[in-house]
Amino acid sequence: GMIRRRDFPEEAVHAAMAAHREALTGKGPARLLKQDGAVSVSRGEGNCVKASPRARRSWIGANALWERDCATAKPLAWVRDGGECFLITEDLSPTGLEMDRWLAERWEGLTPSARRRFLADLATAFRKLGERGGWPADAKACNLFVREKDGGFEFPLVDTDGVRQKRPSTAKMARTLAQLHLSTPRRVGRLARARFLKNLTGKAWKDYARLVLKMTRGRGILFQSEAGDVEEAQP
Repeated sequence: GMIRRRDFPEEAVHAAMAAHREALTGKGPARLLKQDGAVSVSRGEGNCVKASPRARRSWIGANALWERDCATAKPLAWVRDGGECFLITEDLSPTGLEMDRWLAERWEGLTPSARRRFLADLATAFRKLGERGGWPADAKACNLFVREKDGGFEFPLVDTDGVRQKRPSTAKMARTLAQLHLSTPRRVGRLARARFLKNLTGKAWKDYARLVLKMTRGRGILFQSEAGDVEEAQP
C-alpha cells in the first residue's frame, strides 16, 4: 500500500525506496543515518526514508503537525512493502541541524541577545505544539532541528510517531521536558534552562523545574555530536 502527497509522484517514491535499500548495503548516493533492529533511517536526494513498524503512526503525526502549521519535516509518503512500513519526509539538513549538534557547535558563540531569542523561540515552538494538539512523546534534542529564520529560530520536529493530538497533562509535559533536559549539552547552563522554563510555563516554572529535577536525579546527559555520542554530567 502507498499514501503520498500529490506533489510527490509515485516515481519519486520508488526512487527513494530504492536509494534506501542501497544505503542499507553501503552502496548508492543515500547516506544511512541509523540502523537499529527494525528501524533504519537514510538521507537521500531531497528526502529522508525511515523504515519502522510505527511508520504509519509517524505519517499520521507528521500530517497532523503539517496541517496545524506546526514546524515539522514535510510528510511525503507512507509505504507498506511486504512486511515493512516506511515514512518518506523532506530532508531538512540543507537548511538546519539537529538541535543537540547545533547547540554543541554554536551555543557558546551566540551573543546574549541571540541566546535569549533562541530560548524564547524554543518555548514558543513547544507552546504551539501543546496548544495545537501536537505535543511530542519523544522530544530529545536530536529529534528537533534548528533553522535560523527571519532573525529568529524555528524548531521542526522530526520524530512524529509519538505525537499526542491533545493538550498534555502536567506529568506528560514534565516527562517531555526531562527528555529535552537530558539530551541538551551541558554548555547550555542552568540559567538558560530556567529561562526556557519561564518562557514556556510562566509562573509555574519552578514547579516544572522541581518535577524535571526529580525525574532526572542521578542521571547524566547524553547527546549526539559529529563524532558520536557524548556523555556529560548535568550542569
